[in-house]
Amino acid sequence: MPSTDPPAVVVAESPGVAGLAAHPAALPRFWAGVAERGTPLLEPAGPGRHTATFLWRGDAATTNVLLLANRLADRDDLAPSLMRHVPGTDVWHLTYLLPDDYRGSYQIAVDEAAHTEPPDNAYWQRLMAAARTDPFNPRTLPTGRSGRASSIMELPDAPVQPWNAPSGAPEGEVVEHRFTSEILGNERSLWVYRPRPGGAIAATAGTDGTDDGTGGLPLLVLLDGNLWFPLLDFRHTTDNLIAAGRIPPMLVVGVDAIDVPTRRRELGGDPRFRGFLRTELMPWARRRLGATRDPAQTVVAGQSFGALAGLDAPDLFGGVLCQSPSLWRAPETVDAYAAADTRLRLHLSVGRYEGAMVADTRALTGVLRDRGIEVTHTEYTGGHDFVCWRGCMAEGLAALASRPTR
Repeated sequence: MPSTDPPAVVVAESPGVAGLAAHPAALPRFWAGVAERGTPLLEPAGPGRHTATFLWRGDAATTNVLLLANRLADRDDLAPSLMRHVPGTDVWHLTYLLPDDYRGSYQIAVDEAAHTEPPDNAYWQRLMAAARTDPFNPRTLPTGRSGRASSIMELPDAPVQPWNAPSGAPEGEVVEHRFTSEILGNERSLWVYRPRPGGAIAATAGTDGTDDGTGGLPLLVLLDGNLWFPLLDFRHTTDNLIAAGRIPPMLVVGVDAIDVPTRRRELGGDPRFRGFLRTELMPWARRRLGATRDPAQTVVAGQSFGALAGLDAPDLFGGVLCQSPSLWRAPETVDAYAAADTRLRLHLSVGRYEGAMVADTRALTGVLRDRGIEVTHTEYTGGHDFVCWRGCMAEGLAALASRPTR
């Protein structure tokens, strides 16, 4: 496990912007270079580091520009995230000093005042609605719970993510179902992925609505399915992993979070959600989809609040994939982790820019290993971010789903 401390957020100076400030007449050439290279501007800053400069081209009416970079901006103190204006030009800029393996997402909000006091939720929601992608950066990804796009920044040594894009692998089938929960009193979508190895939809017992008890396909229950399938196109990840032999052909059920308040309530430790998983969703997946009954071939995966679900049900989920777990949110769930059935296998991942979550996740890993529970633990140089999670999801799934039946 890495022993290095989480990195500090360091605001730096850009040599390129400093040169422009000294010679404002170079402004046309400066913007021409930006249009050609894109942003952020990356400039070497010693071994293993670059400065990353974010830019906005303002006008006479621009009063401020706020850079909302995932976990580089402090939600409780946004003033340091305000871009600086180069006098006599239309250039607004902010530069961070970052490790070469950093990856993250960001947005830009123009003419939105940064509070000197911690902003309330109403201000933050208005800010998120006003934020936009970087016009000089064509790389974007839907990263917010609302599905709005963010710009992507990757430094030269950011870990490769080879499983995300279409590759010519046999394509699985994704079908959206509507599911009514009597326990939760609501209705939601479920996105069901079925693999197509060798060009034919994989068949297994139960695909016609019956269950003959012979087994069935391995299963991944993927929380926040409304992001992973319609927006992030997770089908390519599973297609590629199956084709490469990293995971067996398996079913995936992506569970809709419905909306932010529902997600917070259900994934934040609501025992009724565990009841939904146990007595409604899993029987449905076995009966309707032909999913396995073997916990060792069944994985549940989630991020943040969602990383806390399914941990106290080793009879359902033999593998638990936890990304950036919000361990502070539900202490009783943390206790369940610490008392987890030793048959469980866990994969924990966390971003090194996630503050106290790094130490919490490291501590949990140590507790579980001391109890003899099989745990893999990875850390990446980034934040609380789907741009990072989608790569770590593939790694974690390969670590958990390829294990034999216990």
